[in-house]
Amino acid sequence: RDYTAGAAHRIAFAKRFGASGEKANAMIAKAVKEAQEYVHPKTGVKGRQPEKAEVNRMYDILDAYNGLYGRIEDPNVKTGVSVLSSALTAAALPLSTLSSLAEVTVPAIRGDVSSALVSLIPAFRETAAAAKASVLKGRPRSEFAMAAAEADLTLASALNVASARLGDSALSKGSAKFNRAFFMVNGNSFFTHFMRTYAAKTAETIMDRNLHALASGLDISSAKGSHMAAQLRSMGIPIETNAQAKAYWDPKTNSMSKAGRAYKALGMRRFVDQAVLEPDISNTPLWMNNGQLSLFAMLKRYPAAFTNTVLPALFRKGLPSWAGSGSR
Repeated sequence: RDYTAGAAHRIAFAKRFGASGEKANAMIAKAVKEAQEYVHPKTGVKGRQPEKAEVNRMYDILDAYNGLYGRIEDPNVKTGVSVLSSALTAAALPLSTLSSLAEVTVPAIRGDVSSALVSLIPAFRETAAAAKASVLKGRPRSEFAMAAAEADLTLASALNVASARLGDSALSKGSAKFNRAFFMVNGNSFFTHFMRTYAAKTAETIMDRNLHALASGLDISSAKGSHMAAQLRSMGIPIETNAQAKAYWDPKTNSMSKAGRAYKALGMRRFVDQAVLEPDISNTPLWMNNGQLSLFAMLKRYPAAFTNTVLPALFRKGLPSWAGSGSR
């Protein structure tokens, strides 16, 4: 599983940034050029040459994505850090399990209470169906299951989540496997899989309800229509008019059908990312992805992800202006 996950990560990197990082170099060069040529539309203030430290930070983020940022080179030091991390992690495993129980309420916080309640029983059904499908090969999958697979919300992908919360990149392969086994035995990984399914089902309920309402004629400029459109945009679905909602709800062409499926998978993935904590470089500070600081990062990784993921959802409930695709 470690080799497969690493290979998939490297393939995804090569596809997005180039086999040797040439696409990443081009992106960074473009960002530098735009910063130099930028002119503020109102004040006329011109941009500036980015400092070397700013450019280096871009490459540090790229290295962190690949697990290379601050990597410990000395094998003896690396072994020592791994052993100490394993010992500290062993004491924290039960506490990490207990902390996951609070996640049951997060889909209602991120979305709304009615959608979360309506989605609870269907989530149990989908989880049970997925378990049967993993045993009985060849069983037809539901439309939800196919969308969840496209969003990488399968049981196999959930097995690493609980261990990753403790920063298992600092551990040896044996210790990381022990962590995953521990969370499987105590049921935490399966609970996490259910929570991801529950959050994805809540997202599907909200998307279907809102698209149907707007496609059926609910004025998008009304208070309720505006709120529903904002919810959809927060999940990555670009709805600005009733006509757009109707096109996605009842597609007339293959291209619109494909776009609708892609947006559905994106909406589910984004909602799950904001409802079920999966600490990674996107929701933790750069220093927490530094291999040389891994021991300290283990103590802060989960709280930092909570602060950057759940708290914005709470703000969103109290401040409707936060409801947007860039509000995470």
